Amino acid sequence: MAKISICVFAVYIGEDFNLKRIPASSKQVATYKVIPLRILTRAGETITIDRITDIRRQASTKAGGLGDRYTCLATLGEFQREILLYKDNDDWYMEEDF
Repeated sequence: MAKISICVFAVYIGEDFNLKRIPASSKQVATYKVIPLRILTRAGETITIDRITDIRRQASTKAGGLGDRYTCLATLGEFQREILLYKDNDDWYMEEDF
């Protein structure tokens, strides 16, 4: 199974839990906690992330690669389900389509 690259809208929160605006290429990004909010699919649809239930460093067993795995409860239209998002450096991907 191939990785499905996606566009993720996320918030970066610093150590003091203040929202800050930082450049995407900043070296400081590694010190921030990343919270994904929305996903833009290749079809142009927006998936809303309702809740993050788990964040851990883990390899994708289906698509390969190592990164931060976000277990999320997400909504697309009237459908809601659990999805797995992976953040590998600056790239976001899913193992399967919604």
